[in-house]
Amino acid sequence: ATKMMFTDELESFGIFSNCANEDDDYVHAAKDSKLCLDTDILQTMLATEDELCYHDLLSSELPSIVHQTVAKLCLWLNYSTSVCWMSNVIIKRYYLAKTQAELDLALICACVSLCAKYQDSTEPQYEYLAMHCQTTVDQIHVREIHVLETLSWDLCVYTPSDYLSLIYNSMSADEDETSCTMKNLMNVANERLLLLYQTGSLLLSTYPSSILTLSLLLILSFSSEHTEQIILNQIKMFLKHKKSPQQYKDQVLRCVLSLNVELVNKQKYLCDT
Repeated sequence: ATKMMFTDELESFGIFSNCANEDDDYVHAAKDSKLCLDTDILQTMLATEDELCYHDLLSSELPSIVHQTVAKLCLWLNYSTSVCWMSNVIIKRYYLAKTQAELDLALICACVSLCAKYQDSTEPQYEYLAMHCQTTVDQIHVREIHVLETLSWDLCVYTPSDYLSLIYNSMSADEDETSCTMKNLMNVANERLLLLYQTGSLLLSTYPSSILTLSLLLILSFSSEHTEQIILNQIKMFLKHKKSPQQYKDQVLRCVLSLNVELVNKQKYLCDT
């Protein structure tokens, strides 16, 4: 009743006159046709990735203990693979901005907690983080602000999961056999990404997320000629937005070879253990 009274008051000022239908419970923003185009979103993502990844970010390497710590924290706290990926990238960006400053556990926890809020929109379990990293909640909060200020409050990072979502959303909504197969392919791709995160794959920091995503999908599609063609078409779409498409294509092929070997070895290891 209170909501209806408040709505009536706003309508008396004409605020809702051109914004909502009579049956809407909420006011919906009008669609922006340009922003809703998948090609525009893809172009923006790839351009941002070019700016961030093809310079010092990919050529630098963090100590393996940092990757292991991030992977363990994300596993313990049940964070998404995107949080794990983004945490490693944010730590790298901080590391480069501070001219390879020393990294401590509180700072790693701060990066993980920031990325959890950014990617999963959940309140981090600060007490759990502090306990396992032998620090305090206050120290993590202080480090969060320090990281944000160091990076000029810019946490923009596109993860493989972001590209998977974009490709998934660009597919037909029809529930035919091909669509179902492609959706299953996306689910398997997310599972393989989780495996790579949990086992500390160096490929995660060797290639940009778009290349890793396309390479993974291409490997998984080899078993079906039809799905393979769909992924090849997606690769062509990505290439249209690259300044050096041949170089990008060569990187995808190199990543496919390396990733295929690593996935086979990791799956064998898991089976043996």
